[in-house]
Amino acid sequence: MHDTWIIARRNPVTLLGFAGLIAIALIAIFAPLLVPYSPNYTDAANSLQPPSGRHLFGTGIFGEDIFSRVLFGSRYDLGIALGAVGIGLTFGSAIGAIAGYIGGAVDETLMRFMDMVQAFPSFILALAVAGALGPSLPNLIAAIAVTNVPIYARLMRARLLSIRESQYALAAVGVGNPRRRVLYVHLLPNSFSPIFVQSTLQSGYAILDAAGLSFIGLGIRLPTPEWGVMISVGVTRIFSGQWWPSFFPGLAIVITVMCFNLIGDSLQDLLDPQRR
Repeated sequence: MHDTWIIARRNPVTLLGFAGLIAIALIAIFAPLLVPYSPNYTDAANSLQPPSGRHLFGTGIFGEDIFSRVLFGSRYDLGIALGAVGIGLTFGSAIGAIAGYIGGAVDETLMRFMDMVQAFPSFILALAVAGALGPSLPNLIAAIAVTNVPIYARLMRARLLSIRESQYALAAVGVGNPRRRVLYVHLLPNSFSPIFVQSTLQSGYAILDAAGLSFIGLGIRLPTPEWGVMISVGVTRIFSGQWWPSFFPGLAIVITVMCFNLIGDSLQDLLDPQRR
């Protein structure tokens, strides 16, 4: 924690990323207490009103308060990021650990399967999975998680291949520890540094993928206040001068992804001694 604070002080932009993500997380947690209106409240008589003191971000096509929906949307988008990255990290790390430690035919089989998955562009693969499963929040998380699995599998495999012949690993085997104990106690705890960095960066990409899938109708649908859905509904009004229904959820995506990327760079500096 002390090292994290030192690195953050050296780079004010990194400190800004931490502060921004903490603020977004707090908004997601306390959104019901912060919003002036229900996110699903509509008032047709006040549709497409520009930003004002009554509606800070204006109103949407159905008279919904954009400010309330953007704040509530942080719950969904952060939840999607955490869920997709968590699932992808769990399965990917397990596959990579098995492949890297056992090696041989098992390694070759698992990695060739990961090659098959990675042969597809990540968003196209997520689109195919989401289209096959149908539009819903759990299916959206599963679709994005599938694209993350090969990334973590390769990172974990590469890390285990580099440390399984290290002195402490060979010493653990030499004193009679079973292979399973060597893997779980000695190797895995020393293998997660690059995984943590990548998971932070992938959280930002997960939000972008979720917004993209929702934008084209394969993710979350109305009336759920998800940022991609809000952009999709409001984008048709940009050319007629009503820019705010899509601008503010888009700005929320940009800020959140930027915070994740800044934190990812900071973690890389913290966990890689050569970059300190």
